[in-house]
Parts: sequence; structure tokens; C-alpha cells
Amino acid sequence: MEIHNGWDSLIIQNEQIRNITGLLGNYNGDPEDDLTTQDGHIISRNSTARDIHVDFGLTWRVRRQHSLFTYPIGKNYSTFQNEAFTPMFPDPAQTFTPEARNICGDDEFCLYDYHTTGRADIAGATRAATQTFKSIQIQAEPVLNIQIHCNMLRVKLIVE
Repeated sequence: MEIHNGWDSLIIQNEQIRNITGLLGNYNGDPEDDLTTQDGHIISRNSTARDIHVDFGLTWRVRRQHSLFTYPIGKNYSTFQNEAFTPMFPDPAQTFTPEARNICGDDEFCLYDYHTTGRADIAGATRAATQTFKSIQIQAEPVLNIQIHCNMLRVKLIVE
């Protein structure tokens, strides 16, 4: 690890890049194995969000005995871990009220927020943000497309 201008940089040699795997997938160019569990099992990309969370994501949870973190006085591993927490997952069979459909149309993010919070104002804000994002995507043109080939890949880690 190196520090450059206040940034932590992790420098990985090309021959090491194929050994990287984790929550963000791997770098072998095959998206079919990006959901590889910590013990090497591959989870299908077509799995439900619940299955991906349980069968993939939780395998990468940092366990107390493997944690490299240090904690301030009065805090410990358990302060920052809630192993009983289960997020809400979208239900593909979920039916939505006419009000939800009127606000959201087919916007899955809006429908999720409406279902999760029960609040039309939050769903409406999500719908507006999604529409703005899609509009920007449509209007945006690549400014520059450069391919770089080098012996090293530099990854910047932002530490807050």
C-alpha cells in the first residue's frame, strides 16, 4: 500500500489481478462467476436479491476473529455488526395499489420505496430522481474513450 497526496493506493501487478475476488466480483472478464462466495461456490446472476444476500453477500461478512479494525474506547466489533439484520427484499410477485402504480408506473425503484416506506412523497422523489438520471444518460455523450494498456493497475481507495 502506498500513500500519494493523501490517497491510499493499492498497486496490483497484472499477474495478480486474476486472484482478486470479493463483493465486487472479480477481474477475469466473465460476469457469470462474479457472484463467487468466499468458499468458491458460484451463485447464479439470475438469483433473487434475497438469495444473493444470503448465499453470496453474507459469506463475505468480516467475522470478529478476522477483523483488522481497531475501535475507539467503548466500541467493539459488535457495535458495528448486527448479524440479525435482514434487509427488505423486492418481491417479484408483489402487487401494488393503484396509487403506487399512478405515482411510479413501472419504475421498480419508486415501487420499492413506496412499498417499503408507504409514503407517496418518497416514492415520488425516487421517481423524479430516476427520470432525471435516465434523461442525463440519454443526453450524455462520451467525452473521451481511451484504452490504456500497462503493466500495473492502480486502484484508489477513498478513506473517510
